[in-house]
This record gives sequence, C-alpha cells and structure tokens, in this order.
Amino acid sequence: MSKTQKIWAWIFGAMFVVPEVLFLVIPSSIINYSNKLFLTLVTPFFDSKLFINSPKIFFVVLILELVGVLGLFVISVKSKKKLISVLLVVIFLWLAFLLFLAYISSSIRLLM
Repeated sequence: MSKTQKIWAWIFGAMFVVPEVLFLVIPSSIINYSNKLFLTLVTPFFDSKLFINSPKIFFVVLILELVGVLGLFVISVKSKKKLISVLLVVIFLWLAFLLFLAYISSSIRLLM
C-alpha cells in the first residue's frame, strides 16, 4: 500500500472505530436482536448511558460508520485483501440493516 492509501485507511478506520467505541452500536444491536438467555451477564453493561437517545444523532453515527466501512472496503479491495473485504461487507450490511430499521421505526425523514 502506498503512503496515501495508508493515510486514507487510518482516516476511514477512525471514522468507523471512534463512534463504535463511544456508542457501541454493533455490540448493543446484536445483544438487542439475539436471544437474551445466555447474555444476562453482559446486558447490564450495555444498559448504561452509552446508548444514543436521540434518533438524529443515531442516524449521524450510523452514516459516519457506513462511510468509514465503505472507505475501508474500497482500500482493502484495491490492496487485494479478501478476508478483510468479506468482513467489511458483513459489517456494512449489518449497519445498513440497522439504518433501515431505524428509518422505518422513526419519524425522521432522510430525504428533504
């Protein structure tokens, strides 16, 4: 990878990792949509105030993470890293699914 590709990879990585660490979107969504019988010890950690209460902020965080994952996907395809590309596609599809669910369950209009 060239130096500019590494810089863009760090930028896109930060666009994905920083909101994920702050708001725990993927782990909390997996816990909410999975069977909670075996996750009773983990659930109190995710019931803290780390969740996003405002739908507008949730949309901004999801879109920021989607852009970061998409940028990382493009860079990994260009550098021919197949395993990372597959993992990024799975993450992208899960975030797109969450965005779709949030859109149909809220009153926010994305198209103005």
